[in-house]
Amino acid sequence: RGRGRGLQGPELDALEQRLNQEGAPQQSEIEAAATLYAEGEKEEAGKRAQELTERFPQHPFGWKLLGGVLYGKRAYPEALEATQKAAAFDPEDAETLRNLGLMLKEAGLAAEAQSALERAVALEPDNAKGHIYLGATLHEMGSLAAAHAGIRAALALEPDNLQALSSLAVVLDHLGRPAEAMEAYRRVLQQSPDDSDAHGNMLFCMSHMDNFSAEELFQEHLLFGQRLEKRLGAPRPAETSPEPDRALRIGFVSGDLRKHAVASFIEPLFRQLGSHPGLVVHAYYNHPVSDDTTMLLRGLVAQWRDVARLDDKSLHALIREDGIDILIDLSGPTGHHRLPLFARKPAPVQVSWLGYPGTTGLSAMDYYLCDAHMVPPGRFDHLFREALVQLPAVAPFAPQEVGPGVNALPALAIGYLR
Repeated sequence: RGRGRGLQGPELDALEQRLNQEGAPQQSEIEAAATLYAEGEKEEAGKRAQELTERFPQHPFGWKLLGGVLYGKRAYPEALEATQKAAAFDPEDAETLRNLGLMLKEAGLAAEAQSALERAVALEPDNAKGHIYLGATLHEMGSLAAAHAGIRAALALEPDNLQALSSLAVVLDHLGRPAEAMEAYRRVLQQSPDDSDAHGNMLFCMSHMDNFSAEELFQEHLLFGQRLEKRLGAPRPAETSPEPDRALRIGFVSGDLRKHAVASFIEPLFRQLGSHPGLVVHAYYNHPVSDDTTMLLRGLVAQWRDVARLDDKSLHALIREDGIDILIDLSGPTGHHRLPLFARKPAPVQVSWLGYPGTTGLSAMDYYLCDAHMVPPGRFDHLFREALVQLPAVAPFAPQEVGPGVNALPALAIGYLR
């Protein structure tokens, strides 16, 4: 059938130009913006990305680039929203799906992250990042065997990938294979000795093993602290105003102010300290996901800060601005810790407590809170870099309201454990 004369010559060129302006950026624009991002010009790349999303709101590239820039700024909710739009406009872009999966996992949406990452792996099975992100997500969901298989797939593609090796070590530790986990951690630190996350995870792994002496464990913690403080340089001592009549400002730093064991111990303390007339309690929460427990704890303190998106330099400045007198670490070298922050000495007095049964290895950490049951006086002082402060009881506990009642131990009646 005839379709008429159609557009020709200048008319066709004009239509193509208009469609291009309305539907997609020029390839040269895409390449220029991508180059800015790759070369570290993130501010300018972000401006280009924002401009592209305004000019071409249904084209995926601008949203994809904007998501990457925002993620680098730790603006996680905004980064996730932009990346979701990029994936909606191009559901076959494996790189976008990998980015989306990572952001969904960090937002606590593990099932959605798994779906996105499985699609990414199916589209690009030879990309190691997809297997690493999927393995980390499955690990978080408790699927340890599947997580192990995914990370092994990444290492088959890139045997020296440090991110994969670090993930493998954590999964092996949780699988009850600490000796293999230690081997993987050692490989990571051999190539990247300043990786404080991997080193901290290794310390946690070592603390559960019986083939290291107490002195060996202590020396490894000292090495962790020395490396961290050498990299950051000597801290400048913080000062607070010598006003004898003002309230004492106490800050707590933790990523576990949520449904976590630490919250059960910190809640009764927050209730008491938060209502004390001579104290002002500040909480610095270092996890991107909040839950009902987070909301409960938030209501018990005078000042609450969500700091997961802040880098150490920015958080250091914030704590100095808040004028904290005593800063308390509730993590030690466990997940979502901020020990590199404490190495910068943002408060004049710094204390470690509760989250880890050992030294931080930092000279910048002044005290460690304990009691006679946890650390009998005089027996283990030499295994702490910090000075030990003996409290009558170091860990008050608030049981879960929905938990079952306390009953007699069945083993007492039947004579054995089962």
